Amino acid sequence: MYQEIFLPSGMMVRYEGPLFADAPEQVPAFAEAQRRAMPEKWRWMDHELTVGRRFIAGDDFSFADI
Repeated sequence: MYQEIFLPSGMMVRYEGPLFADAPEQVPAFAEAQRRAMPEKWRWMDHELTVGRRFIAGDDFSFADI
């Protein structure tokens, strides 16, 4: 979840968002590439949540489920 959803979302904000406008370098093209990849990442997560498992990572509740 972190690598597939949270990290790319954070990269969009970091490399394009106004909150980080004063960062040493913003790369809007990188942010846009992350944005274009998100629909497939959401489809992946949707599939992972619908395959009949109770938890996303293993047999017990974990950080991934938060």
